[in-house]
Amino acid sequence: MALVIPVSYQPNDHAVHYVDLEPSSDGTTLLAYHKSTADVVQGDKNSACLSNALWGACKESRDVVARHSRVDGQDQPHPPAILSIRDNEGHWNAPVCPTKDIFCIKSSSWETTDGNDKPWQVAIPNLSLTAPSNIPIKNIAFEFDPTWDTDLPGTYYDLMSENSARGLLSRFCYNAFLNNSREYIIWLFEKTGQWSWSRWGSEDYMGTSFHDCDTEYVEMHPPFDCDHCHHWHKFDGIFDNLFMFIHNVGFLSEVLNRNHPDWKPEHDDWRNDCFSRIEFYINDNIQYLARRDKQVEQCPGREYNAHQPPTGASEDEDLEIVSEQL
Repeated sequence: MALVIPVSYQPNDHAVHYVDLEPSSDGTTLLAYHKSTADVVQGDKNSACLSNALWGACKESRDVVARHSRVDGQDQPHPPAILSIRDNEGHWNAPVCPTKDIFCIKSSSWETTDGNDKPWQVAIPNLSLTAPSNIPIKNIAFEFDPTWDTDLPGTYYDLMSENSARGLLSRFCYNAFLNNSREYIIWLFEKTGQWSWSRWGSEDYMGTSFHDCDTEYVEMHPPFDCDHCHHWHKFDGIFDNLFMFIHNVGFLSEVLNRNHPDWKPEHDDWRNDCFSRIEFYINDNIQYLARRDKQVEQCPGREYNAHQPPTGASEDEDLEIVSEQL
């Protein structure tokens, strides 16, 4: 007899799933499929949908779970979706929330649709005869690799031509820029780096959290370190690599401003290079996620930190005190 455990997505659940993308037959949409659970190398077994749908159970159990699973879609502009999953027993399906969950791209080909004349759409293929069309995905993500900043090409065009994760990321950002697109939100995971809150936020503020099968991630806003103590905290430097990559790619993207269809000189004085403010910054198109368990606590404050000057000291005075301590 199959063991069935009720599965329910609650309104505040935000899950992470790992998917592959394939261009649709008409070339207008990138369709998302879960990577194979049968292939340890190519697949990713950390997706939240695998845990929720009991992917390790027998086929009979999965079929019953699929019939009785509930996805709370009352606040969803699009209906809940069914994500197709492949394994040794064939295809089976798991419920996901296309507008609330994050779909991290683990592509085998890094292919995209051709052209940038219209916004790209990422969608879950329609598996129901009652659904009118494929169901759009709102949140796509890439997992940052510290090697991304190694051997960057000389131009943004060369970066976009790469058959790689960073190449696909750059193409998504460029397409969103050209089309003023809000079809999707692009997230960048940093799964190993230490982080802390900055003075621009509150220590009590916690952004939207997401979870895969065994890890919780929290929405972050740069900078990712503690500047209550002027960076006396010693971090592992991984987020520094991320910032360096974004910074270097930003230099490559500066020449692309004129490609925007609304770009035009602000006036006729070409000698002064006064152009309208249509600027492409890759950072404008990206939001960030970090592991909650990698958070480093902030300093409690200058009054309680033996290494800090008294409250009221200016930043210049802080630097003088630091020099004396060194």
